[in-house]
Amino acid sequence: MTAAKARNVWWGSVWTLIVLIWGSALWPRFQAFGPQDRGDAVSIFIAIVGSLAGAFAGAYIAQVIAERAKVRDELIREIRNTNAGINLAMSIAQAMLRLKKQHFINLIANYNATRAKVIEDLELRATGQRQGNVPLHLGLEMRQVPPPNLPIDALLALVFDKLSATGRLITAAIELHDARATLIRSFELREAQVDKMRRLGGNQVAAIHYYFSISDGSGTTSTEVMDTLNMLMSVLDQIAFFAEIVTIDLHEHGQKLVKSFGERFSDEPPKVQRAIFDPARKTGLMPSHAQFADWLAGFKPASEFGNDA
Repeated sequence: MTAAKARNVWWGSVWTLIVLIWGSALWPRFQAFGPQDRGDAVSIFIAIVGSLAGAFAGAYIAQVIAERAKVRDELIREIRNTNAGINLAMSIAQAMLRLKKQHFINLIANYNATRAKVIEDLELRATGQRQGNVPLHLGLEMRQVPPPNLPIDALLALVFDKLSATGRLITAAIELHDARATLIRSFELREAQVDKMRRLGGNQVAAIHYYFSISDGSGTTSTEVMDTLNMLMSVLDQIAFFAEIVTIDLHEHGQKLVKSFGERFSDEPPKVQRAIFDPARKTGLMPSHAQFADWLAGFKPASEFGNDA
């Protein structure tokens, strides 16, 4: 029994007791009437008590119906907000996957391949197997990609303000918020590094050593570009992973709401949506949960995610 129902039963008992006490107090007065008057008085008494009981019963039933309708509306509203949260989290994950596929996977693959060629070329020059004045012909990736506008604030507003969420879902949402700051910082660093490369355009040797994190011969090696690219790929995977976790936990939360609705009402509630990332995971675009095993271990066994070990 819910607290509201218990409260209604308690007040119903109190009012019933009040009517009985009041009737018991008046009954001796009716005994003083004559036989004929007593019959009329009893009829009046029964009519009064019946009216009071009917009024209470009507008010009680109306209150129960109102509270039941309120609970129904609240459940439907939360299920719909849950679906909205799933859609937002899914769009966040998909934005990260698009960035990886369209820009950064090829960018980093080309960077690593070109860096290996540069290192080989410099070694050949150092050993005299290649003339030092032979120019290097490199296709450096100077394209700048603007950071995505992710609906993380809207998702957090739903999770914290409009859902009765707890546990891992809350933590994953906070992780998304923090990862977004790292993503923005990574894009800012990448933009600054591209600008520096353009300024070094007149000094090809210095630009190559800077861009490919190769020692300039004085013992100084700048790893800025390499570190930033690695950080970008890492944070893209983090955001995609935590966004997927949010969709998983929101779906589970929504299923509990649907079950609660079915136990109370006969009509059909809204269906809970499910985000599917299997195609992206099969191609290696979606990060494996095994990469985040330590984080997952703090909440649920990693065996629950055996499909992407």
